[in-house]
Amino acid sequence: MIKILRNFSYFYIGFVVLSFLISWAADFPHLREVEQLHDGCYWTDALVPYIECRGLFANGLIRFFLNYWMQMIYIVIFSIYLVVLPIAILMWSPIGYLIWYHIKGKKRI
Repeated sequence: MIKILRNFSYFYIGFVVLSFLISWAADFPHLREVEQLHDGCYWTDALVPYIECRGLFANGLIRFFLNYWMQMIYIVIFSIYLVVLPIAILMWSPIGYLIWYHIKGKKRI
């Protein structure tokens, strides 16, 4: 069970890092540069900056992946609202588990 949790946590961190790298390396344009864009992704900032996509096959999935690393930051900021706090704990728990594993858990196994 511990190996499964550890591997899941490594996969999760890889997912977050990959989300960050792709969203920054792709160098998406800003909304003001592409007002007539029908297909593709661009940066927007309604309340907080994020990447919006239009006209793509898996639009929601692509947007979820590209924005996930930002959601991890925003969820901490908005966790002052107690409704969001359980989601913040769930999003950050794999990272917390790996920190615990490398500090304490490895010695017990």
